[in-house]
Amino acid sequence: VRMPETVQVWGILVLLVTGFFVSVSYGYELFGLLGAAALLALFAYGSPRAQIAFLVLFLPLEYQGFDVGFANLGPYDLVADLFVVGFLFRLLYAEKMRVPIPAVFAAAFVMFGLFLPSILVTNSFGNSIKELIRLSLALLTSYGICTHLAKHEDGKFTVTLIKLFVVETALLSVWAIFLAATGSLIQIIAGRVFPSVFEDVNFYAAYVVLALAMSIGLAIREQRPFAKIFYWCTTSFMTLSLILTVSRAGLIALAATIILFVFFSFSQLRGAKRISTAVAAVFLVGMGVAVLFSSTAQKTFNVFGIFDRFQGALTGQDRSVRERTKLISVAWNVFVDNPMLGVGYGAFEDSFDHYRGAQLELGKQRSVHNTPLRILAETGVIGFLGVVIFVSVLFRSLFKAVRNHHDFSKKTLLFSLLAALAGYVITSFTLDELAESHFWVILGVTVGFMVQSTSQNASKISSDHE
Repeated sequence: VRMPETVQVWGILVLLVTGFFVSVSYGYELFGLLGAAALLALFAYGSPRAQIAFLVLFLPLEYQGFDVGFANLGPYDLVADLFVVGFLFRLLYAEKMRVPIPAVFAAAFVMFGLFLPSILVTNSFGNSIKELIRLSLALLTSYGICTHLAKHEDGKFTVTLIKLFVVETALLSVWAIFLAATGSLIQIIAGRVFPSVFEDVNFYAAYVVLALAMSIGLAIREQRPFAKIFYWCTTSFMTLSLILTVSRAGLIALAATIILFVFFSFSQLRGAKRISTAVAAVFLVGMGVAVLFSSTAQKTFNVFGIFDRFQGALTGQDRSVRERTKLISVAWNVFVDNPMLGVGYGAFEDSFDHYRGAQLELGKQRSVHNTPLRILAETGVIGFLGVVIFVSVLFRSLFKAVRNHHDFSKKTLLFSLLAALAGYVITSFTLDELAESHFWVILGVTVGFMVQSTSQNASKISSDHE
């Protein structure tokens, strides 16, 4: 890059950091606008590769911003919207629409199409359109990421994106652990700890679940001792941070992730690698238990709150479980009354008061906290069929790619991405998270890497036969 351009980019970067820092630290909103303008300028300078890196970098800020009526507007939303505009421009004018659609995204577009009939019967047309716009932007962002990675990258950049996401989440975990110990700038609700940039502890838990599986995959595939130790450390930080959330779904997803990797290790690793992975897993669990029962941890939160929450869930004494059971009952009543098309995508909250009945203790305009049931209530059998098709195609494609790949490094990463998305599906039974940006960005990276790896694997097999 020529020197004048370098100076301009660094100047914009200084404005960006200064603007956001002053805005967040001192509450001067005009400096926030300055930072936003600098962000847009810097983003516009970048190639699609740089823009995708920005998307991953700003993912933790997806819940930051303000409502402008039809959408949320924050740092992540700015870069995502610009990326979509650039992608559509390249798709229409540079690529001339000659871009293959992977089976996973074909299924995703079918799912989106099957959501559309629900708006014909909704009484909350505005909210339905708003949520459909939000989902379409997330879907196009994901497809744009996948298209670029599959067509223009060789796999190394995709691995870099995965590493960036893992390291970024590990730093968030360290931040949460540190601030929990010092008791500042952290949200602690009944002993549940999570960084304040996330609007809800369960969303943070789902976010960590995605990164944790990738961190384990990076640790297993690494040949360099220092890098292997580093990724086991990032895994340890994320594990402890996930435990601190006291999220039942997050902890179940953590257990499922460990089981999946134990299966993978015993089926794919041999000799010393199998033993070292087992030792690392034991160390990980042991370190987490040791830290949990340390004096610092006990000052931060009630260790036994984890066990109390699970015991309460099993015995039916937990208030949260009882409340969510009632919410599920309300959602089921919505579906039974509107079985084919639902009440409209994104319209459950507006319909809640009507179907709540005499259960006034639930409050008003509540969410379902269950993605599959929400889709069933909002879009009926037709929309739910689209979700089933999408999820089935996604995991079938990933499982097939893992099974057929012969390169251990790429097979391990593909399996870690499969485990990450499987863990995320588990958390979706306690959250409404179909349109969450982190899911769609990671999906784009996953499918892009899968298409790359499958193509390279097929080429290698073909050359070997020749």
